[in-house]
Amino acid sequence: MKNILFVCSFLLISVYLSGHSFESESFLLMDKSFEDYGSWKTETQPEGFIALTGNNTYRKRESKPAKANIEIVKAGEYKIWVFDRDYHHEQGTRYFNVALNGRILPNTFGQHGNNCFSWTDVGTFYLEEGKNLIELFDTSGYYARFGGLFITDDKQFVPPSDIKVLAQSIPPIDLLKGFENPTFPDWATKEGAFKKNV
Repeated sequence: MKNILFVCSFLLISVYLSGHSFESESFLLMDKSFEDYGSWKTETQPEGFIALTGNNTYRKRESKPAKANIEIVKAGEYKIWVFDRDYHHEQGTRYFNVALNGRILPNTFGQHGNNCFSWTDVGTFYLEEGKNLIELFDTSGYYARFGGLFITDDKQFVPPSDIKVLAQSIPPIDLLKGFENPTFPDWATKEGAFKKNV
């Protein structure tokens, strides 16, 4: 029974994503894509993925942006989507902003009115070849939640409502990849190697 459910789920995902050209340039940023979290924190969501969470109002002045870089191979027009969270309770109060190469994008995120994470269509922007800087600004200072950012030159593609489905076909940029099982020199693995001498 489990095998049948797995096959059905795989087929549904395949059919949905068949509309996306895998020859396109597409990038998915999630929690492990950021080289600097700033004042944001990581938090596992009930939906089963890790989001970045902003601070509370008392620490708003101490807010620092989270930073990530995307390496663009081919300069051109790219569509940008942001996966942001809003709530029915105190709707629109947990908001944040995103900057691309030092310029704030036109949308304020976390104000889409749905009681869930949802993709916000930011629009199309010209990205230069090489590194492009993404920054998250915790402008509300009230527990804003960022789930992900998707950039693609396939302007017709609309990402699925479940970010985990998208991540199966377009793996998120992962700065920790290759460091899951680090190796250490022999001296570092000996018992008492880091014991403080008194």
